[in-house]
Amino acid sequence: MAIYHENRGRYGYRRITSELLYMQEFQSMEHFKRELFEYLDYYNNRRIKAKLKGLPPAIHRQQALSAA
Repeated sequence: MAIYHENRGRYGYRRITSELLYMQEFQSMEHFKRELFEYLDYYNNRRIKAKLKGLPPAIHRQQALSAA
């Protein structure tokens, strides 16, 4: 899974650390992995972004590629 954003590197890392890593304590590496995949799924597929016409990033990207 990837974070669809024009500046994936630093911005993605900062966002994940502030929204996921610092917000909870993980019981195991498996717990961390589950939470990370769930967060990335939310971030890419369910998060509404006003700059993307109210669409989640993955849907916006899919529509842009279809129109091209």
